[in-house]
Amino acid sequence: MKELIKRTYLQYQTFLTYAFWGIFATGINIVTYFLFANILHLSVITSNIGAWILTTIFGFITSRHRVFKSETTGFKNIWHEWIQFASFRGTSLLADTCTMWLTIEILGWHALIAKTLANLIAALINYSTSKRIVFKNQNRSGEDIRKRLINAENK
Repeated sequence: MKELIKRTYLQYQTFLTYAFWGIFATGINIVTYFLFANILHLSVITSNIGAWILTTIFGFITSRHRVFKSETTGFKNIWHEWIQFASFRGTSLLADTCTMWLTIEILGWHALIAKTLANLIAALINYSTSKRIVFKNQNRSGEDIRKRLINAENK
């Protein structure tokens, strides 16, 4: 059983690490949204964009260092990675904002339910684009995973 857990973890390590840090990012997103909306009394869209900016900065740092373990060096290369990351997060911002607008303004849902749904949709988009495009050179190949599994079995 212990070996099965270890092998499963190694096989899904990137996704599990992304999910772990994603929980924190979701918390930042929801808390900052509610601060902007309820304390600063900003509109749904403005609050959502403000929360997105803070969450995107946090997401880049954690995705780069903790999830995909980017080895990119040099300001120009890291800047390119950031621009790519933020650009794809812009796609999820569009989906997030449309979800918020539709569910709150049109359907009259409670903001917490709407924000939770919007975060789930955004997380799927973000993981896919980060793994397949932004940090693709950092992703482990199938051969690398097999080697780690064999090493884990031999320990």
